[in-house]
Amino acid sequence: MQGLLSATPRSLAKRAEAYLKSTGIADTSMWGPENEFFISTASATARPMNGCFYEVDSLQGAWNSGRQVEGGNLGHRPGVKGGYFPVPPVDTYQDLRYRDVPGDGRDGPQGRGAPRRGRDRRARPKINVSANSLVKKADEVQILKYAIHNVAASYGKTATFMPKPLVGDNGNGMHVNQSPVEGRQKPVRRRQVRRQSPNSPSTTSAASSSTRRR
Repeated sequence: MQGLLSATPRSLAKRAEAYLKSTGIADTSMWGPENEFFISTASATARPMNGCFYEVDSLQGAWNSGRQVEGGNLGHRPGVKGGYFPVPPVDTYQDLRYRDVPGDGRDGPQGRGAPRRGRDRRARPKINVSANSLVKKADEVQILKYAIHNVAASYGKTATFMPKPLVGDNGNGMHVNQSPVEGRQKPVRRRQVRRQSPNSPSTTSAASSSTRRR
């Protein structure tokens, strides 16, 4: 059983954190993912023995511009690859998204890792979160996904983290900002990495990229 557990993502992440500290390059690394997901007003899936399919729908979808809607179709829909940062009335999920994003970063399900910003791009919000160490941030992302699924359900919607639910438009991604740090969250600079590990160009490159992001 121990052999099987050692291959789990959590075990690998813990060993990676321990290895980083053992190199002397940094005490730990901080990870800040940008979580993206789609909100659908209807979804259907089937996996019979002879095939499978899925279908998602959203009133914000451009394909619904000519749809007959109870109360009238008011338009205000972003086009394909449009609406990177829309505002109401184009953005109809503002209230739902703000339920996912606690206001001050302290009352959310993740403590210091609470969401910082919400964005909606044609029914695909993105929630940036503050950084934390690798294992802790992975736990926080799982809590965040659980909260998002339940908030969406409370609005009669479905949230999905599928990578590419729509054809011909951008899918869900999760950019991850990372920084090696030492002591009290002091970023490790490129020169420090070179001095501590001169024969590790890949590590040097990663530290340099992290420093540029900051």
